[in-house]
Amino acid sequence: MAGRVDLTSYVPEGIGSLVRLALVGTNDLNLLARIATTNGVGGVLSVPDRFLDDVLGAPQGCVVACNMLDCLDLGLVDESFVADLWLKWYQAFIDRVRAFRRGVPRSRLQQELMFALDAVLQGPSDPGSDDCTGANDLRLRCVVRGGPAPTAGFTHATRADLFVDHVMHRDDRRRLVAGAVLLPSAGSAAPGFKWRGHGPWRVALKDGATLGRPGGVVWLTLSHTLVADIASVDAADRVRNRLGLVHHASGVALLAIRIESGVMAGKKVGRPTFADAGSHRRFRSMADKSVNRRRKTWGCSVDLSLLAGGEKWVDGVPERVACPLSRREAVSVEIRYLGETRTDLGSDPADDVAFAERLSSRHGLCDDVRGRMKRVLA
Repeated sequence: MAGRVDLTSYVPEGIGSLVRLALVGTNDLNLLARIATTNGVGGVLSVPDRFLDDVLGAPQGCVVACNMLDCLDLGLVDESFVADLWLKWYQAFIDRVRAFRRGVPRSRLQQELMFALDAVLQGPSDPGSDDCTGANDLRLRCVVRGGPAPTAGFTHATRADLFVDHVMHRDDRRRLVAGAVLLPSAGSAAPGFKWRGHGPWRVALKDGATLGRPGGVVWLTLSHTLVADIASVDAADRVRNRLGLVHHASGVALLAIRIESGVMAGKKVGRPTFADAGSHRRFRSMADKSVNRRRKTWGCSVDLSLLAGGEKWVDGVPERVACPLSRREAVSVEIRYLGETRTDLGSDPADDVAFAERLSSRHGLCDDVRGRMKRVLA
């Protein structure tokens, strides 16, 4: 089907036209996946070359694949883990393709591929759940055990509106409104708040809420690395850029949330891998500078301002991931209002291409990335 990708796109040419026609109406997804990835129903389920080509055919998919190879080179995961994830990813993608009766428009192919990847990696999404490993146990593979706790604690950045609406305890919200820190927006169809001052303020989490999206992970950095950025007049932009938060465009109000080291003492934390990042467009597994690579238990963010400037090194700040924090683990946290972002630096399509090229250059040409990944999946 011109301009679209349907289920028959992943069926080997030798399978026969009658079987191809039958596939479109089948309700047996297991049979479909088996036929679509082998030369018959008795074959061994595998990832077809066509799927690998589709993933590598756009910058975002190339970034995911290169991060997989970097994690292998760093010894963070093994080949069986990568191969198993690809298989689950393909099966989830076939499930999504079935939802399009006339096939997936090619303009949406990369988006659907990334949706399928995130669906595989998603943990339980029950409100208040602080589990994030998911049924497939794919996240937090590189658990950090022991080591000195940072005296200044950890910092997490998030959207201010989401925190106020879904995480902050209502008593603290009332207190900040009464103190004229939070000013209800007037004349707006959607409820919201304007902030007066930058804090810090100590607030509690409401019952059933988590810091970090249920089913996901919460990203953390060392608090002392952002002190100057948080104190600057353009704090929102600087924190956004240093943490690599490319998904926040201009006009987004951000909060910096500091968590004491003691809160994380008994928490499962880890160095982030591609399985934690999912479809994030600016994640990478391997830092540029040797000083950052020597931090074996930390990842390193991508500084969007350095990336947009075409700098040779684009290292940001150390980063880790943890399962979401619930009220029983973090009774209260310290928040600072950073203001609204005024830029979407580093988010242009050209930046997507440049970032993919940075990561793939470590492995050679695009064909080299494809060839090595095929060997992993064999």
